[in-house]
Amino acid sequence: MGGHALKTTNPERLPRKDYLIIEHKVIEKIKDIIDCYYIPRYFNDKETFGDLDILYNSDDPDIKTKITDVLDSKEWVNNENVFSCEFERFQIDFIKTDLTYIECNKCFLDYSSF
Repeated sequence: MGGHALKTTNPERLPRKDYLIIEHKVIEKIKDIIDCYYIPRYFNDKETFGDLDILYNSDDPDIKTKITDVLDSKEWVNNENVFSCEFERFQIDFIKTDLTYIECNKCFLDYSSF
């Protein structure tokens, strides 16, 4: 998280318009392999983005491989419950959560900047 997990692909910080395009592309690619996912809110006046955070739940033991395959990722890194991968030179952070706590985690990620 924060856009610094990946080292070899050197992900770029994106302006809002480019970030929104990446966000849409990623959703279109993962929606058929991840049943439960959520993209946290961000400030309406945020101008640039260093990564895309996605809260998710999956019982599929091969989900990380499926994600990197569908995103054609050139680099990926595990850090406990956060799996970061590259998509079109941008860092995507998949934050795994238990369904029991997903609403609590949504709230935390939505409002942690406050």
